[in-house]
Amino acid sequence: MFEQLDNEALLSALTTERSAFTRSDPLLLRLMIEELIRRKVYPTDTVEGNPNSVVTMVEGWGARWHEWRPPFECQHCHCDLRDYRTGPPFKREIAVTDFVRDHTVDYRCPDCDVSLLAGATAWKRVLDDSDP
Repeated sequence: MFEQLDNEALLSALTTERSAFTRSDPLLLRLMIEELIRRKVYPTDTVEGNPNSVVTMVEGWGARWHEWRPPFECQHCHCDLRDYRTGPPFKREIAVTDFVRDHTVDYRCPDCDVSLLAGATAWKRVLDDSDP
């Protein structure tokens, strides 16, 4: 069914189908996922520390859940930020959330506790934005 698509095209097609949300075809999604597992693009199962299935990972994190996104190391202490216990896409970075606006304003290194954002001005922006 998907023979004409290479791995990259199949991942793109899965991304497109998943983005249709309620209009997406669950059977087509499952067939695409099974094909990516058959091609060994996706693992048969997630790592032991991750309780989610491959289907759940696609539904929750997208078609490219199996890839870690940069940065892979802290630019300050050079520690590895990837979480090998739970596997991709999870990283060890600590998200700092502005609960008033309900969004993440900074990411911090778990080892040296320094901001991972370039310029490291996330907190200043939050304080500046909240003062009229």
